[in-house]
Amino acid sequence: MNEAEKEFFEERSAIREFDGGQSRVEAEAAARIETDEHIFQCMVRQLIQWAKSGKRDDVKRWLDGADIKCGRDPVKRKLYVDALNEQIKLGNKGAWGEWK
Repeated sequence: MNEAEKEFFEERSAIREFDGGQSRVEAEAAARIETDEHIFQCMVRQLIQWAKSGKRDDVKRWLDGADIKCGRDPVKRKLYVDALNEQIKLGNKGAWGEWK
C-alpha cells in the first residue's frame, strides 16, 4: 500500500470507528473494501484518460501486464477491461471522482 492509499484507508477507518461507532475491526474491514474500490476507480479513470488522449498503447501495455496488480491476474484484468468499457460507454471522461 503506497502512502496515498494508506492515508485514504486510515481516514476512512477513523471516520467509521469514531464517527460511525464501529469497532476497530469492523471499521478497518470496511475501510479496506472502500480503499480497494477507490484504487480500482482511480485506475479505471486513468485508463480512460490515456485512451481519450490517444495513448491506447499505454492502456494495452498496462492491461497486458505492465502492472502486476492487473496483467498477471486474468480475473482482475477482465474486471478492469469490463469497467473501462462500461464507464466509457456511460460517458465517463476520466475526471477526478467521476464514476457512473
